[in-house]
Amino acid sequence: MAVTHTIGSALRNGIAKLFSHSRVRVRWSYGIILSVVSAVIIAIAVQSYRTIDRELTDVALSRRAAVAQLAAATLSEKFARLVDLATSFTTRPRVHELVAEGKWVEASRFLQAVPHDFPFVERLLLADLKGSLMADLPELPDVRGMNFSGREWYQGVSRDWRPYISPVYRRTAAPQLNVFAVAVPIKSAPGNVVGILVLQVRPEYLLEWVKAIDIGPEGFVYVVDSKGQIAFHSRKPGQGEIVDLSAAPLVQSLQRGEHGVQIGFDRLEGEYQISAYAPVSGYGWGVITQQPTRASLGLDARDDQLRMLLTAYGLVLLL
Repeated sequence: MAVTHTIGSALRNGIAKLFSHSRVRVRWSYGIILSVVSAVIIAIAVQSYRTIDRELTDVALSRRAAVAQLAAATLSEKFARLVDLATSFTTRPRVHELVAEGKWVEASRFLQAVPHDFPFVERLLLADLKGSLMADLPELPDVRGMNFSGREWYQGVSRDWRPYISPVYRRTAAPQLNVFAVAVPIKSAPGNVVGILVLQVRPEYLLEWVKAIDIGPEGFVYVVDSKGQIAFHSRKPGQGEIVDLSAAPLVQSLQRGEHGVQIGFDRLEGEYQISAYAPVSGYGWGVITQQPTRASLGLDARDDQLRMLLTAYGLVLLL
C-alpha cells in the first residue's frame, strides 16, 4: 500500500507540474501573440497616420497653390493688355510719322488724353534710340533731354526692340514715386525703330485687385518684380523704400520659373507661414500668398481629424 501511495503521489505531482508548465507556455504564447498584434497595430497606425497626414495637408495647401496660380495668371493677362495698349498708341499713324521726322512734342500732343483716360498711367514719355527723353506728358521741362540709357526699361526694350515691362524703380521726376515702366518701340511704316514710348505705371493702381484675394484669416498677398523686389503688398503702403527680397529662397524659386506651396519659418513675419508662389508667365514677376499656420482653418481641420484617428487607434490598442 505504501508503494502504491508513493507512486500515485509522484504521478499527481508530475501531472501538476506538466499542467503548470503548460500554463506557463500558454501564457508565453498569449504574450507573444499580443506583442505581435500590438506591433502590427502600431505599425499600421503609424503608416496610416503618415498617409492621412500627407493627404489632408495636401488638401489644405492645394487651395493656396490654386489661388497663387490664378493671381499670377490674372497679372500676366493684365500685363499683356498693358503692352497691347501701349503698342496701340505707337501704331497711330501721326504718332510714328512725327517721331520718324523728329517732331517729338508734336507727336506727344496726339497722346495727350492717355493719362486722363487711363488713370493708372502716371506719366508718358517719348525717348530716342539712345534713351534721351524728348517729350513727356505731363510736361516737365527740367527732365527733357536727360538720358535714361541706364534705366532698366531702356536696357530691356533696346535688347531686341520688343515690348518690355521693367522692375519697380523710383522715378527721377517729382514727386518721386515708385513706378514700373512699359517700354514699347515705335516703328515707322517700313518697320524701322524710330523711338520709344514709355508708360510709367504706379503698381498700387494696377494691382489694387490683389487686396480682394481671400487668403483666409491674417493672410496676405504680395507681388515681386523681375529683380525680386516687392512691387505691391496687400498690407503695406507702396511708396516707401523698395524692399529687395532677391536673396529669399522663395523668390529665387520664382525667378527660376517654379511654383508650389510650402510651410516654413518666415523671418520677416517672425513665425511659421503657409507660402504659395507662382510666376507671372512671360514677364519674370511672381505672386506670393502667405498665411500664418496658426490661423489656417484647413490645417486646424487636418489636426482635428488626426487627433480623432490617434484616439481610435489608441482604443483598439487598449482592447
